[in-house]
Amino acid sequence: MSKSTSHAASSPAIDLRGSFGEFVSRTYGAVLKAFQVLTIWQQRVSDRNHLSQMPHYLLRDMGLGPQDVNDETAKPFWRA
Repeated sequence: MSKSTSHAASSPAIDLRGSFGEFVSRTYGAVLKAFQVLTIWQQRVSDRNHLSQMPHYLLRDMGLGPQDVNDETAKPFWRA
């Protein structure tokens, strides 16, 4: 009787650890990027809120007029 080789032995090996590691790496990168974007957006909201509450004499010292402040604070948080 001859031994038959299993079908699995003839198929290429799949390295699940490599695939899983790549998946984790890509997922981590995407989550990190999303966190960075959300942090930037939150900072813009905060900065624009503070700008809108600043006294006019400080805005004048920075070279900003009322229209400059209105233009900046009217922007959505995702727009730089």
